[in-house]
Amino acid sequence: MSNEGDSARPSGRAQLEYLDRCAHDGSNCQTAEEKSAWIIRRLDEIVKHLDIPTSLKDFGVPESDLEGLVSAGMQVKRLLVNNMREITPDDARNIYRQVL
Repeated sequence: MSNEGDSARPSGRAQLEYLDRCAHDGSNCQTAEEKSAWIIRRLDEIVKHLDIPTSLKDFGVPESDLEGLVSAGMQVKRLLVNNMREITPDDARNIYRQVL
């Protein structure tokens, strides 16, 4: 996956930096990278605190379903066209592998 997105849309890091300004004073975080990392760490803490499953295996999805997930996911055009970056089947496959 490329980090380059549509130039008319703010990057994910820029959006997380904006969230940082809303949720946290930023006194220890100066760069967009530091601020977005703070938000991601905080979200991870919330997920763990709420005991939200982070693996598809937790939902009974076997790794053998990978290609079906990729195929089905690539058909959901309303999500793909609104994504900040173009997602290829290889990108989707890599994302699914991370959560299997």
